[in-house]
Amino acid sequence: MNRDVQTRTASGLLGAWKGIAKAEHPRRTAAAIAGLFCLVAVAWILLSDKVLYSLPFQTATLHRLEVAKGIFWQIATTVLLYVLVSRPLVRLTRAKEEAQARAMELQTVLDAVPVAVWIARDPECRVIEGNRIGRELLGQREPVNLSLSAPSDERPSGFSVWSGGRELAPDELPIQRAARTGEDVRGFEEEVVHADGRRVALLGNAVPLRGRDGRVTGAVGAFIDVSERLRVESALRASESRLRALFDALPDPAWEWDVRTDRSTFSATWPALLGYGDAEEADKEGAWEDRLHPDDRERVLAALDAAVRGPADVYEAEYRIRCRDGSYRWVLSRGRVVERGADGRALRMIGGITDMTERRRVEARLRERDALLQKLTVQVPGMLFQYLQRPDGTASFPYASEGARAVYEVSPEQLRQSAAPAWDRIHPDDRPRVAESVAHSIQAMEMWRAEYRVVLPERGLRWLEGHSVPERLPDGGVLWHGHIIDITERRAADDALRASEEKYRLVLRATSDAVWEYDPATDRLIWGDNVESMFGVTLGEMGDRLECWSNRLHPDDYASAHNSFVEAVARGDERWTAEYRFRKGDGTYAVVLDRGYVLKDDAGRIVRVI
Repeated sequence: MNRDVQTRTASGLLGAWKGIAKAEHPRRTAAAIAGLFCLVAVAWILLSDKVLYSLPFQTATLHRLEVAKGIFWQIATTVLLYVLVSRPLVRLTRAKEEAQARAMELQTVLDAVPVAVWIARDPECRVIEGNRIGRELLGQREPVNLSLSAPSDERPSGFSVWSGGRELAPDELPIQRAARTGEDVRGFEEEVVHADGRRVALLGNAVPLRGRDGRVTGAVGAFIDVSERLRVESALRASESRLRALFDALPDPAWEWDVRTDRSTFSATWPALLGYGDAEEADKEGAWEDRLHPDDRERVLAALDAAVRGPADVYEAEYRIRCRDGSYRWVLSRGRVVERGADGRALRMIGGITDMTERRRVEARLRERDALLQKLTVQVPGMLFQYLQRPDGTASFPYASEGARAVYEVSPEQLRQSAAPAWDRIHPDDRPRVAESVAHSIQAMEMWRAEYRVVLPERGLRWLEGHSVPERLPDGGVLWHGHIIDITERRAADDALRASEEKYRLVLRATSDAVWEYDPATDRLIWGDNVESMFGVTLGEMGDRLECWSNRLHPDDYASAHNSFVEAVARGDERWTAEYRFRKGDGTYAVVLDRGYVLKDDAGRIVRVI
């Protein structure tokens, strides 16, 4: 019976402990356990003594039973205390370990996130702890008290906090303000200024921490470093400002089109192009597409839509645009897609507009001039040309007049492709010499002159003469501008003349008189071989200029001889005769009778005096 009572008592104590252990207040739970234990102890003492002394045993036996009861009580209470205390202690230890593990996990998470977290656990915020980022942003490497509200000997140094252009007092800081007012501080912008001049811009929130009774026990703040974002935003604003200034400074209008909103922005020169005083006045008259010439509208909008749809990023169109006075100006608009959406459609485009009106007028005048030049070049004998030799050694005629068909019997189009057809026409014996003359012109940058033969499919062997002026190009190539003519007839005439002159010289050698020949155009005087035998002077000493003859005249005869000859040539007399004294090689004078006969060309111009 006593054993059943004890068992029921122990079960009741365990059940009571389980119920009490669920209490929310640990002090009340402990008091209930202590009170229950006292009740059990008193009940045990009273009931066990009453039962013991009611038994019919001797005193010695009762004494032994008394000792056994004490030992049993000691064991029972020990077991009971172990049961009552071990479970809470195990749970408490486990809870503490779990709390420590969660605290370490939380600290690891806080140190891993790229956000500065600061926690104050007292309402006055005298102690503020921070995660790794929070410490680094304040220039603190080790875990220290980060609060500027801390006592002066605990307060961190090396930084100050600014906002709105001034340094903040400790109670104005967001965490202190949240703890003081009990209200959230959100979207707070501040700047941490370090002693070395480094600045860190922060943006974040601070909220108060509250206990179970609702009272503020501290505050926590979370801030991110927005220095790079602000720098990028500042750079973007500066870039946009420079871009706008560049837009407005450009002589030609520039534009930007936001495809999503269909909003177009033009530079300051756009209204002036259309004849308006400002953009507002121009906008009132209608949108850009409304100003397109009806004949150009469909083509221009199709080109623009093609750039929007992609994949090409470039847009270009030349069209007419209506001005304020109703006239149309030709413009060239070029643009580029600078942003596309996920679907590939353009989101933003930029570009520029060039006034082509004057250029179109110039091009029309150039076409007229080219047509006139083409007519004139047809009348010019030979071929007018531009010859280009590139740095890689290839060559062509960028321009060749129609005379190329007669000079080389090739078309100008063939020569524009390559100079090879012209080189192929040159006589094989003359080709190395012509190539050498071209190379010399490149090296010395001197005028190119050459006479050479060509072998033509239809006209056979012909003589050509070419001359051109070289021009060095920026890429290292050379461009000649010149003229090539057919001199076959002239060469034949020159050959005949040389043969005639050779016969003439043979005649001079056969006569005993001194014979001379004078060219008024070149002032060249040619003496016959008999001069040496008559006057004892070599041909080199006689000279080849008229003054060489005049210098040997006797001073008293200079006027009658020299002046009369010059006047006769000027008048174009048919003949001239003079008698004068002429100084010989030994210094003496010989009296000579000199007769000259004037030869003229078909136009009546004097070509020679003999």
